[in-house]
Amino acid sequence: MTEHPLIGIWKLVSMERIDLAGNVTEMEVVTGLLMYTAEGWMSEALEYRIPDSEGAANYVFYAGHYQLDGDNTVIHQPRVHTNHDLVWTDQPRQYEMNGNRFTLTARNPNGAAYLVFESVMA
Repeated sequence: MTEHPLIGIWKLVSMERIDLAGNVTEMEVVTGLLMYTAEGWMSEALEYRIPDSEGAANYVFYAGHYQLDGDNTVIHQPRVHTNHDLVWTDQPRQYEMNGNRFTLTARNPNGAAYLVFESVMA
């Protein structure tokens, strides 16, 4: 895989969910890292809290391959995942680069999640 702006290590700086009715929920980011290698490997580890959830943390961990598709789509292909139903599936994400940050959009049947990452190391 050739050099690409996504290759590197990124920390999660903000996250919000938007449901199908357009309601926005800003998540409290505890920590999060996303890594892409030039060889096509990726890994994501997130910890966040949903407001008014009495402090219960939510975790998402997965790793596997990724593919670039067009100008602004990356397809995550988990080989391990905290949600076992997503292992060996294609998970398309749209992204938008903005200097040392990028926004990753993950759409799902209930709406979408928007995650903003900042470069730790490129």
